[in-house]
Amino acid sequence: MAEDNSVDIEYRRDIAEQIITAREELVTLDKEVGYYGQMSQGLSRPLSSRRPMISDPAVASSIGARLSMISGAVLSAVEQSNILSRELSSQNMNPGTGLFRITSPFVTTSERAVSIGSILRYSLLYLMIGILLAPLLCLAHHYWHR
Repeated sequence: MAEDNSVDIEYRRDIAEQIITAREELVTLDKEVGYYGQMSQGLSRPLSSRRPMISDPAVASSIGARLSMISGAVLSAVEQSNILSRELSSQNMNPGTGLFRITSPFVTTSERAVSIGSILRYSLLYLMIGILLAPLLCLAHHYWHR
């Protein structure tokens, strides 16, 4: 039973990693679509005239082909993400129940290796040990040097 549970957890982690990777690719491709879309609009319709700024039709078709390729990649990534989500839902493998949940934004913090409180506690401990041992060591020194 425990082995099946670990296999199930590992499978869910793999699925979650695939979802995260697909979403990252989707974000990248979405940014590219916006960039190339603006570039295509800017190159095809200049502000001062109605004629296209690109005189070479090969360059214009290259930009259009790249734009359609990116658009197709974004659509396929969205479609794959939706298919994966539907598959998880149909198998009752909701990622929120067994994997993780993002509850707050990513925050980087740093902590001191030694806090001021611990420095004070150790200093007080060493002081107390020193107060107890100093008279004993003085007596021992006096006894042996007599």
